[in-house]
Amino acid sequence: MGEVAKLMPPGQVKADPYFIPAEHYAGTDFARREKEKLWPRTWQVACRAEELPDVGSQLVYDICDESILVVRTSAQEVKAFYNACPHRGRQLATGPRRTREIVCPFHGWRFKLDGRCTHIPYGADWQGSLEESDRNLVEVQCGQWGGFVFINMDPSAPPLAEFLGEVITKLGPYEIENQRFRWAASVEINCNWKLAIEAFDEAYHVQTTHPQLLKAFDDRTTANITGPHGYLRRSADAGGLGTPSPLLNQPMPDDVRPLVLEFMRQMVFDVKSVFAERDMAAAARILTELPADVSAPEALGATLKFRREAAEASGVGWPAITPEQMGMNGSTWHIFPNMVVLPQPTASLWYRARPLGRGEDPEKCLFEFWALERYAPGYAPEVTQTHYPDWRTFDALPSFLAQDFANLPYMQAGVRSRGFKGARVNPIQEGIIANYHAHIRAMVDDE
Repeated sequence: MGEVAKLMPPGQVKADPYFIPAEHYAGTDFARREKEKLWPRTWQVACRAEELPDVGSQLVYDICDESILVVRTSAQEVKAFYNACPHRGRQLATGPRRTREIVCPFHGWRFKLDGRCTHIPYGADWQGSLEESDRNLVEVQCGQWGGFVFINMDPSAPPLAEFLGEVITKLGPYEIENQRFRWAASVEINCNWKLAIEAFDEAYHVQTTHPQLLKAFDDRTTANITGPHGYLRRSADAGGLGTPSPLLNQPMPDDVRPLVLEFMRQMVFDVKSVFAERDMAAAARILTELPADVSAPEALGATLKFRREAAEASGVGWPAITPEQMGMNGSTWHIFPNMVVLPQPTASLWYRARPLGRGEDPEKCLFEFWALERYAPGYAPEVTQTHYPDWRTFDALPSFLAQDFANLPYMQAGVRSRGFKGARVNPIQEGIIANYHAHIRAMVDDE
């Protein structure tokens, strides 16, 4: 309990640090303060670098009232600007595109890809009153890590690397920058953005929401926190993958091999992510190359070996990460404020949630899925992100994830109830939620 409280900014520790007031989820005033003090002051992912493949590639990232134009200016560099012409404010772009220069569609002001103004029609009519800062696009901080492009509208914010901290040291060995889209989608949900992302911040819900996993997965986890971020690790006394949940009150099976493969099967074919199909085929070698009485840790170690051999033989490659690092570095990460990832050496599943529209309605959010996979160079598929105004119309939504989404509208209805004072999170398994709420609260309460 002290670990979460210890990382809260001074003055923010309440009598119970694991109590989250209902206003965080349903309060219009709290949503307004997030809009004014959280989103303009935090590093946040705008896109994947692969969405900007060529010099001149651009896309628009919207968060509440702000629209940010993200531009690839060279093979290595990406810049970001407020998506507003300095002349009369007309938005410069409305979606993905590629151009050699940026031209305002209203009056034709022209800008280089680095934001410098190159032409103003009838510029002499200003009679020298335009300063250089009046002419150029207004830049926002921009940085890259793991194949992601981050932006921050606060010019005094710390560098991206400092903000990410242990995210880099622990997730860096997965080489996520070498993964590419397998599939991507976005949905609109009638719930607060924090409720949506928290559905993936803990494994405590597995025993009720995903009971099909229990026969193959000891679901006990421990939350670990690092600054505003956090990650889940298998509890010290939990058997992990290949071990039935203790809630089933079942003895260990004589043969754990089918359990290990069953968990992978559900990820590969039901979630369509976390593992590649090649991983599943390679891991199946444990059925013929290991004895039936092999232990769960030994079976897991063999699947990693076989998966690595298959990835290297296919030209996909394997990151320089050890099994020990994978165990210690966590199975699920929350990257502040609104990203969650399930990382693996050849694939990862990312979630992002943010307020919908102008951010004034605390009960509506946009939720995005990014399933990434490591492919042989030049062989990644071309993927277009599909959008669904109602998550229930997403007919390709993996059934596993549909179990999570089925809870969300009812959670939002519950948190607005007069009988609900606030969430009381489990310090051992749900500490990530308490921690990141504390950091949000510190930001929105800052005068």
